[in-house]
Amino acid sequence: MDYRVFSNRFWLDSLVLISLVVIAFLLGCYEMGDSDIWWHLCGGQWILENGLVPRLDPFTFGSADRLWIDVHWSYEVILVLAYRVGGVAAIILLGAVVGACAFATALTARCRDWPIALTVLCWIPALILLAFRLDPRPEIFSLFYLACYLVILWRADERPRWLWLLPLVQVLWSNVQGLFVLGPIVLALYITARGTSALWQHWQSETTRPETDKQRWKRLGAVAAAVVLACLVNPYFLQGACFPFELFPKVTNPNNLYKKYIDELHSPADMVKSNTLHIFGKNWFFLAFYFLLSILPLSFLYPAAWRAAGAATTRRWFLALAAILVLLFLGTLSLAGTGPLWLTALGDNVAPLCLVCGFSAAWALRKHSPSAALVISMAGAFQAACLFWFDMRILGRGRGLLADSASSRSAEILFALSGIVAVALILRWKSDLFRLLLASAFSFLALQALQNWTRFALVAGTVLTWNFGEWIAAMQVATRQRTQPGMIPHPATSAVGSPLNLLLLAVLVGWIAFLVGDRFYMYTGLSRHFAFREEPLAFAHDAARFSGSPGLPDRALVYGLDQTGVYDFHNAPNYKPFMDGRLEMPAQSTFETYVAIEDWLETQDSRWEKAVTRLGDPLLLLGHAGPSRAAAEALLLTHPKWRCVYFDALAAVFVPRQRVAETTFPSVDFAARHFHESKQPCVPNVPRAATHELKALYNLSASFPPSATNVSPMRVGLLLHALDRGQHALDENAAQADVWILLGNCYRDLNPNAGTLFPAPVDNWQIERDLAWAQATYCFRRAVERQPDNAAAWRYLAMSYGRRRMVEAELAASAQWLQWDSKIQRRQRAQIEALRRSFASRHPVEDPAQSLSESITHLVREGRPQTAAQRIEDRLRAAWAWPFAEQAAALYMQLGQPADARRMWEQASNCPSSGLKDCRLAAAFWVERNFDAALEHYQSAREKEPELAEVWWGLAKLHGELGHASSACEACRRGLALPLTSRQQADLETLQALVIPYVDRP
Repeated sequence: MDYRVFSNRFWLDSLVLISLVVIAFLLGCYEMGDSDIWWHLCGGQWILENGLVPRLDPFTFGSADRLWIDVHWSYEVILVLAYRVGGVAAIILLGAVVGACAFATALTARCRDWPIALTVLCWIPALILLAFRLDPRPEIFSLFYLACYLVILWRADERPRWLWLLPLVQVLWSNVQGLFVLGPIVLALYITARGTSALWQHWQSETTRPETDKQRWKRLGAVAAAVVLACLVNPYFLQGACFPFELFPKVTNPNNLYKKYIDELHSPADMVKSNTLHIFGKNWFFLAFYFLLSILPLSFLYPAAWRAAGAATTRRWFLALAAILVLLFLGTLSLAGTGPLWLTALGDNVAPLCLVCGFSAAWALRKHSPSAALVISMAGAFQAACLFWFDMRILGRGRGLLADSASSRSAEILFALSGIVAVALILRWKSDLFRLLLASAFSFLALQALQNWTRFALVAGTVLTWNFGEWIAAMQVATRQRTQPGMIPHPATSAVGSPLNLLLLAVLVGWIAFLVGDRFYMYTGLSRHFAFREEPLAFAHDAARFSGSPGLPDRALVYGLDQTGVYDFHNAPNYKPFMDGRLEMPAQSTFETYVAIEDWLETQDSRWEKAVTRLGDPLLLLGHAGPSRAAAEALLLTHPKWRCVYFDALAAVFVPRQRVAETTFPSVDFAARHFHESKQPCVPNVPRAATHELKALYNLSASFPPSATNVSPMRVGLLLHALDRGQHALDENAAQADVWILLGNCYRDLNPNAGTLFPAPVDNWQIERDLAWAQATYCFRRAVERQPDNAAAWRYLAMSYGRRRMVEAELAASAQWLQWDSKIQRRQRAQIEALRRSFASRHPVEDPAQSLSESITHLVREGRPQTAAQRIEDRLRAAWAWPFAEQAAALYMQLGQPADARRMWEQASNCPSSGLKDCRLAAAFWVERNFDAALEHYQSAREKEPELAEVWWGLAKLHGELGHASSACEACRRGLALPLTSRQQADLETLQALVIPYVDRP
């Protein structure tokens, strides 16, 4: 034996395996975004302080009289100790270490003579799926104990004494999570498989079982009894052992409220239905899940077919396996529907292609090996049946040629029957029933809920390694026996495969670099980052701490459910929420009440008042979670019996007026924040907080109930404060397209007539009428410039143009919207296409005798503002008369191009007055958000023409937007003393009433 070859191969294989384990560790090193951690920390703290496990729920008032079976108690103690040592970073490190240990343990369930390259290839998709949920939750320990079960049972035949480790593992598992029931289930599958195999062998041989066989079954029976008894070794004894059976209906029944409400209990089919396949199909975790489901049947089919055919067909099987693997891989990639047409067509018909391949191979081998031909034909049918069933179960429909038969029960029955025959043949040709049962059971669990994907990934990676590793090793032995009879060298002495191992090592090292460089999660479909901290802007710590202030109600109703654990962490047990995120704790009626109140608040149903009163008028903490939650906040903000006493970037706190005095906890005044605290940093003061608060403020302003009275000043205050937060966000990063979109919406809504009066671009510029639309359009244009693939930005820009009958510009923006928005409804797409065809069929006839001004007017009236703007550019001169400049500049402002409008005004001749020109230039700078230049030009116009009404209107509105209450009030006073239009008069009176309360405030 060449020792150097063995040594080099050994170290290369070791490096590959170590790289895999390092990747498993790094996959767990991402920002902590799981909200359950906080109530787990609270539980661990309570256990350490009281020296015992809880019995009755100490944390919520909705379940205070209910027994709490805290099977997570040992995990919670470990968690709180880690938190005391190193905070959130230590918690993340704990989860990453345990997750890596689980993977490393499962990795040992293999034989040394199996190719390392094969092990890596089997585990790569499983590792990707494993990364979906490696949070430092109790289930990460369940993952480790499940790996221990798999390894022990894998080694049970050669090391039967290892079976006695299972009761010890079960004791630890029974005190960490309710998933400990998987231990006895896996052991039961193992015993069932071994018992079936023994009975089959006994029936074939018709001999009595040897004494050693009896000893093995006695040992298995004793171990099984010990494992069952180990489930009772917990602080709650029989109640703790039965705990998983209480949870089971909550997580499996599709009509259960828990499964509908909690995201992690959703099935893959639910996620595809809610996100559409084109969106969810780009998620790497979903693709890895689908690929593993598809390839698992293949790992049983090909080894069985090879054993039926004999070793002479080794090369054929490699070619066939490669072809089917390529088909399955391409079929998985086609789920996103964004690739070339050939990929989509191939992916839609993977199942029929597998069927064709199976029968073609069977026909070719019908004379060589009839048994192999039968197995192969059934293998193709079974693989096609599995793919068809997966599509029906996950996508809700068939694909390609099978799409029409998706609703046909006969097709499903035909495939099911072929599957049953294929399974029988697989078992006939010495496939392991335990592996088949294991893969089937965990595939079923993965199809029920997303939270089961990590367990499925661990089992799928292990089973794939077992099936393919054992098969490839057997083929290598058969090949060597044919080429070198009587001589079977140790696989480690062979240099075959070393180049592949080197290539895989390079790939794994690149994966490690991607993870450490925080680039891996850019492609997974989840907004994660490689870091040892909690996810920014995920948890409303400041609002939760404020809610526990002395003098506030000691009961709270907290929405959403992800913030309840944060409230627990900061305030329990002295301050209690109605319910929190513990799935095992609330009764069905409690959870129904919690969800019903949330629905009533968000739909502004009056039943919420009586329901909240029955709970004792608790404090309400609402996290900002979108327009629906904003509707609840708007309802409470305008309710005569409730007050908002806290508002930050993540949450708002409301209290009943009769329970909390105004002098102790004053109501939030958003206008006061704008005029006196516009420069204050956000709470929390972290990146993107300003963007979050801007979004929350805008959603709140847009959600006031129609029946609410006297909300106009409050809405204006919200929008002005939102503009402040928007400026903070732009100062942080001006390239945020979502910030520009929100700013555009704020400007549009600040116009009181934005929903009813739409300026026509053919009219001359009137600042009080046109300014808000010009500002909104400019912001939307900035959004698409910063992020050209942002579908929302193009949509808002198209809507902005469409409301002012600028059809040509609307269609240009809509074309981009259609390109980037895969979720656009078919009806909307058809409407836009019909409008495009109708507009394209109209050819405006121009009179050659028309002047440029008349031509522009004609084009704009035809809905072609962009063509009109181009006509202006084509015939541009050094100077032009003021009337034409007014018309052209107004068009540019309506298009959201203030720089071009400013150029027109600057170079125009015969301006009626220099003060008017300064006002126009100030408006252009204002739209561009160059506020200093705008103020400078307005001040210049004031000095030149103090009697010009537009000067004071512009100064008042600009000072109001910038938060200068005294200056805005003075400008309003001066402007109202002049002759004004009705619109100018109304605007200044409204602004004056808004700013007067804040003029003399220190």
